[in-house]
Amino acid sequence: MIHARDLARTFKTKAGSVEAVRGLSLDVAEGELVAFLGPNGAGKSTALRMLTTLLPPSSGSASVGGHDVVSDPAAVRRQIGYVGQGTQLGPLSPGARRAGKPGQGAAHEHDGGSEARR
Repeated sequence: MIHARDLARTFKTKAGSVEAVRGLSLDVAEGELVAFLGPNGAGKSTALRMLTTLLPPSSGSASVGGHDVVSDPAAVRRQIGYVGQGTQLGPLSPGARRAGKPGQGAAHEHDGGSEARR
Protein backbone atom coordinates (compact mmCIF):
# COMPACT_ATOMS: atom_id res chain seq x y z
CA MET A 1 0.00 0.00 0.00
CA ILE A 2 2.76 2.50 0.97
CA HIS A 3 6.29 1.94 -0.26
CA ALA A 4 9.18 4.35 0.16
CA ARG A 5 12.82 3.87 -0.79
CA ASP A 6 15.58 6.22 0.31
CA LEU A 7 13.15 9.13 0.55
CA ALA A 8 14.90 12.39 1.39
CA ARG A 9 14.11 16.08 1.65
CA THR A 10 16.66 18.86 1.94
CA PHE A 11 15.78 22.49 2.54
CA LYS A 12 18.06 25.37 1.59
CA THR A 13 18.56 28.05 4.21
CA LYS A 14 20.76 31.12 4.41
CA ALA A 15 23.08 29.15 6.69
CA GLY A 16 23.26 26.19 4.27
CA SER A 17 21.34 22.98 3.68
CA VAL A 18 19.20 21.17 6.24
CA GLU A 19 18.38 17.50 5.80
CA ALA A 20 14.85 17.18 7.17
CA VAL A 21 14.49 13.54 6.05
CA ARG A 22 17.38 11.30 5.04
CA GLY A 23 17.07 7.82 3.57
CA LEU A 24 13.57 6.87 4.74
CA SER A 25 12.56 3.41 3.53
CA LEU A 26 9.38 1.69 4.64
CA ASP A 27 6.67 -0.70 3.51
CA VAL A 28 3.16 -0.51 4.95
CA ALA A 29 0.69 -3.21 3.93
CA GLU A 30 -3.02 -2.59 3.47
CA GLY A 31 -4.76 -2.57 6.86
CA GLU A 32 -1.58 -1.90 8.86
CA LEU A 33 -1.44 1.06 11.24
CA VAL A 34 1.80 2.97 11.55
CA ALA A 35 2.85 5.81 13.81
CA PHE A 36 5.82 8.12 13.33
CA LEU A 37 7.34 8.94 16.70
CA GLY A 38 10.29 11.18 17.46
CA PRO A 39 11.38 14.50 18.88
CA ASN A 40 10.57 17.87 17.32
CA GLY A 41 12.59 18.36 14.17
CA ALA A 42 13.01 14.65 13.47
CA GLY A 43 11.28 14.89 10.07
CA LYS A 44 7.96 13.20 10.88
CA SER A 45 5.75 15.88 9.35
CA THR A 46 8.06 16.33 6.37
CA ALA A 47 7.96 12.59 5.66
CA LEU A 48 4.16 12.56 5.80
CA ARG A 49 3.92 15.65 3.62
CA MET A 50 6.02 13.89 0.98
CA LEU A 51 3.93 10.70 1.20
CA THR A 52 0.72 12.73 0.82
CA THR A 53 2.08 14.70 -2.19
CA LEU A 54 2.07 18.03 -0.35
CA LEU A 55 5.85 18.34 -0.65
CA PRO A 56 8.06 16.84 -3.36
CA PRO A 57 10.98 14.68 -2.20
CA SER A 58 14.51 15.87 -2.98
CA SER A 59 15.44 12.29 -3.80
CA GLY A 60 14.23 8.74 -3.44
CA SER A 61 10.88 7.30 -4.46
CA ALA A 62 7.52 6.55 -2.90
CA SER A 63 4.20 5.10 -3.95
CA VAL A 64 0.85 5.06 -2.21
CA GLY A 65 -1.86 2.69 -3.37
CA GLY A 66 0.30 1.75 -6.34
CA HIS A 67 0.67 5.36 -7.54
CA ASP A 68 3.92 7.32 -7.56
CA VAL A 69 3.80 10.42 -5.32
CA VAL A 70 5.75 12.52 -7.85
CA SER A 71 4.46 11.38 -11.24
CA ASP A 72 0.82 10.71 -10.26
CA PRO A 73 -0.08 12.86 -7.22
CA ALA A 74 -3.77 13.15 -8.16
CA ALA A 75 -4.18 9.36 -8.03
CA VAL A 76 -2.41 9.25 -4.65
CA ARG A 77 -4.75 11.92 -3.26
CA ARG A 78 -7.79 9.95 -4.40
CA GLN A 79 -6.54 7.00 -2.30
CA ILE A 80 -5.86 8.78 0.99
CA GLY A 81 -7.18 11.08 3.68
CA TYR A 82 -4.79 13.27 5.67
CA VAL A 83 -5.25 15.59 8.63
CA GLY A 84 -2.03 17.45 9.36
CA GLN A 85 -0.79 18.59 12.74
CA GLY A 86 -1.79 22.22 12.13
CA THR A 87 -5.46 21.34 11.82
CA GLN A 88 -7.57 22.86 14.58
CA LEU A 89 -9.74 20.19 16.15
CA GLY A 90 -10.24 21.81 19.52
CA PRO A 91 -13.55 23.00 21.00
CA LEU A 92 -13.18 26.44 19.41
CA SER A 93 -12.56 25.19 15.86
CA PRO A 94 -15.19 25.97 13.22
CA GLY A 95 -15.98 22.28 12.80
CA ALA A 96 -16.58 21.80 16.51
CA ARG A 97 -18.84 24.87 16.66
CA ARG A 98 -20.95 23.55 13.77
CA ALA A 99 -21.24 20.10 15.33
CA GLY A 100 -22.21 21.39 18.75
CA LYS A 101 -21.15 19.88 22.06
CA PRO A 102 -22.24 16.48 23.36
CA GLY A 103 -25.70 16.73 24.90
CA GLN A 104 -26.68 19.74 22.82
CA GLY A 105 -28.54 19.97 19.56
CA ALA A 106 -26.48 20.21 16.41
CA ALA A 107 -25.60 23.72 15.35
CA HIS A 108 -26.62 24.86 11.91
CA GLU A 109 -24.06 26.70 9.86
CA HIS A 110 -26.59 29.13 8.38
CA ASP A 111 -27.40 30.67 11.75
CA GLY A 112 -23.86 30.82 13.14
CA GLY A 113 -24.50 27.96 15.55
CA SER A 114 -27.21 29.71 17.57
CA GLU A 115 -29.36 26.56 17.76
CA ALA A 116 -26.62 24.77 19.69
CA ARG A 117 -26.74 27.50 22.33
CA ARG A 118 -30.50 27.45 22.88
